Amino acid sequence: MVDQARVGGPQGPAAESVLDTLTPREHEVFSHIAEGLTNRGIAKRLVVTEGAVEKHVQRIFSKLDLHTDGDEHRRVAVVLTFLRSS
Repeated sequence: MVDQARVGGPQGPAAESVLDTLTPREHEVFSHIAEGLTNRGIAKRLVVTEGAVEKHVQRIFSKLDLHTDGDEHRRVAVVLTFLRSS
């Protein structure tokens, strides 16, 4: 079971307000991350380069305040944010 207090990223209404700051393309990438796609898979779906996807992913991580600290998997935190906002 995931300890929600330990998982980074906003929760509840805060998650929704942060998600409102995402651009339309970042929302698309965010949704594909939540589906479990890799950057390569997202790039194929959106018909863009992997580099473009990586830039979007980094901006999403930044907007969700998900920083590399070695203890948490940021893509999992994105999925948890997605679930909390639903």
